[in-house]
Amino acid sequence: MSLTLPEHVAKYLSALSVRGYSPRTLAAKRWLLNYFIAYCAERDVHHAQHVDKVLLLRYQQYVHHARKEDGKPLSIATQRHRVGEIQLWFAWLVEAGHLPYTRLSEVLLPKLPKTLPKAVLNVPEIDKLMAQVCLDTPTGLRDRAMMEVLYSSAIRRRELLNLSLSDIDTHRGWLLVREGKGGKDRVVPIGQRALDWVAQYLHDARPLLVKYVTEPALFISMKGRVIHHTTFTAKLKEYTRAAGISKAGGCHAFRHSAATLMLENGADIRHIQAMLGHECLSTTQIYTQVAIGHLKDVHKKTHPGESQ
Repeated sequence: MSLTLPEHVAKYLSALSVRGYSPRTLAAKRWLLNYFIAYCAERDVHHAQHVDKVLLLRYQQYVHHARKEDGKPLSIATQRHRVGEIQLWFAWLVEAGHLPYTRLSEVLLPKLPKTLPKAVLNVPEIDKLMAQVCLDTPTGLRDRAMMEVLYSSAIRRRELLNLSLSDIDTHRGWLLVREGKGGKDRVVPIGQRALDWVAQYLHDARPLLVKYVTEPALFISMKGRVIHHTTFTAKLKEYTRAAGISKAGGCHAFRHSAATLMLENGADIRHIQAMLGHECLSTTQIYTQVAIGHLKDVHKKTHPGESQ
């Protein structure tokens, strides 16, 4: 008797777990595959051998016309991800001998547009944003320290919230990012200004927030636990509105801004790549297109036509 689609998913995820995939990645894959399985079940498809190219093409159309809660369509990246995960799953089914072949790889994924980071703040905007935080409360000191860490180290929101007390080395001036994107650890530098704010938070604010002495998280909520990502994002949006800044981007704005400003100030792109945790240099090179101000200065100083 052939296995059902949910049974195949269980075997697939078990194999990926053995390969070292993180629990977070496995949970994300499980959600995407179960989403597809629900689509199949509504069409009375319950076994892998009945999933063909035509079905996946119809599913791709279904995903294309799907809408988010706010009524907006899914991004091209999300559409690619949802269909691409199914192709990866079925490729593994063939590789593992559960299916003789599959034509699902023939389904072309939508082309991913090349977009530039929109939320790049300049130094005055960053300073104005930082100044919106009320420093008279423990949570205010915490928020300022978190924003300073984001700006100084250019780490991702999830990486920030995952920081433990032991992950910051104030003497060497670096952070240990555990299981960043792709499940890889990396060490990133952090400046003295950010370290000073973290020190003030640890001395004046965290003791008032902590409820459990065993809590390892560096930044904690009023309940003494790890801060939920939506909570911090909402707070950051409040500060952005209060500063009168119309640029979107949330936590990622600090990452984009730090990378762009460092490039404009002469940082080597490979150093930026290592700091951001990008596996491919091409991912980092997008910031060279954003740092147009520095490029114009170089052009003016070095192009022979400009000296005439």
